[in-house]
Amino acid sequence: MCRDLELRAGMVVSRPRRFALEGAASDAGWYLIVANGRDHRLIQEPVLTKLSAGCEVLTCSVDEGNVSSRAAGWRDRRRVWSVSYEGEDMPGEVLAQGDLPLTFELISRDLTSKAKAADAGDLPLDPLFEIPIELVRNAVGYRPDQPSHAFDGRFVILDPINPTLMQRLFGG
Repeated sequence: MCRDLELRAGMVVSRPRRFALEGAASDAGWYLIVANGRDHRLIQEPVLTKLSAGCEVLTCSVDEGNVSSRAAGWRDRRRVWSVSYEGEDMPGEVLAQGDLPLTFELISRDLTSKAKAADAGDLPLDPLFEIPIELVRNAVGYRPDQPSHAFDGRFVILDPINPTLMQRLFGG
């Protein structure tokens, strides 16, 4: 997969989210790429269309500053489902489309009840913000804000095979 994305594995890192682009393989067969930037080129439609040929690809992007989260599932060159939360103007709204994972209803019901709880106003983020993040965590075993037994100790820095001048000068 890294070759398809024109990336090569570099040195091993102990904890993720310290470099612009990192990757790790799980024993369950998932290859996780953690990228800085909510709209990174790797989660753009042309890349995902190519990458999902003959396999399943999940994406998740989180922007706590703008209180938004998104997840999507791709298979055989097409987006199968997507769930997004936009909550900059509280309360936020969850938009779900497509053939959603079976876990969507359970996760959504659980987090909706937390959002309606009397003490939900004391929470730093609307619990509905978690729905896209939990969908991906449930599938692959990774959440960006928690340790992951499936991926810990397996991350490597991913470098472009043919970096642009800007990437050589500024990274990414």
